[in-house]
Amino acid sequence: MDAPREDSARAALGRVLGADVARRATLWALEGGLKRRSYLVSVDGRQRVLRLPAPGVDALLDLGTEARVMRAAAAAGLAPGVVAIDAAAGVLLTDYRESARAWTATDARHPSKNGVVASAPLFILST
Repeated sequence: MDAPREDSARAALGRVLGADVARRATLWALEGGLKRRSYLVSVDGRQRVLRLPAPGVDALLDLGTEARVMRAAAAAGLAPGVVAIDAAAGVLLTDYRESARAWTATDARHPSKNGVVASAPLFILST
């Protein structure tokens, strides 16, 4: 990761966890993500994912709504927990799940996922 991007990620982390934690953290850029840049954060024996807005890209949901949906999904065991949010700065920090991965189109069409896919719109509307 280049120095300006790392500085930006550390500043964002400092906004939600404090400057001291941001200085001690180890950061790795994570691949993927169409609407946000993501970083794996390791500090004090814990791993988190820091999500920041990608420059010049509009998010599908405002960050407050996204965090509310993620909290509800986490309570149902479907998503990592939200650790911290700074909606004004576009910063979202979540727990890290090592085995988690984004679904592909093939995953979404798989018969074993039908119940999750079918209930997703109702789940989102109820949050």
